[in-house]
Amino acid sequence: MSQEAARGASVAVGDLNLEGAEKTASVIQEAGGVAIAVGGDAADAAVAGAAALIRRELGSVAILVNKAGVTACQPLVSMGEDAWDRMIGINLKGPFLVTRELVPDDTPLARQGPVDIGAAAAHLPMKRAGRPEDVAYAVAYLASEEAGYVTGQTLGTNGGRHLV
Repeated sequence: MSQEAARGASVAVGDLNLEGAEKTASVIQEAGGVAIAVGGDAADAAVAGAAALIRRELGSVAILVNKAGVTACQPLVSMGEDAWDRMIGINLKGPFLVTRELVPDDTPLARQGPVDIGAAAAHLPMKRAGRPEDVAYAVAYLASEEAGYVTGQTLGTNGGRHLV
């Protein structure tokens, strides 16, 4: 996200862990960018309040990155319903709620819709852990004019961990 801030974008850092969001926002601010931290669960309907705070503090939304996500570290056959519901809530309901609240029909967008990317993951074939800037570079590209003809894509920023 610091890449977008360096290009003049104001950044709202949302996280279930408010302290972590505050640390990230602080790094952006220390680098001269504009950032706020917003705590909350992306899979909760209370995201509407977070969206109102973001608009009040930063204005309209031009770039949206849905990057909250979890995976189950167990076989499907042994997964309980609570774990399944949490995974579906974060991975499916969360992006729906966040997008619905932050990108209503009347919001001007730089392109046709939000950017939805996977989070960088550690312990990869790239022989290093993913860094926040790995995701930020991907976001910067997808939000740039250079990607103006790219639509409806998911860019896996996972260092090759998930190869098709």
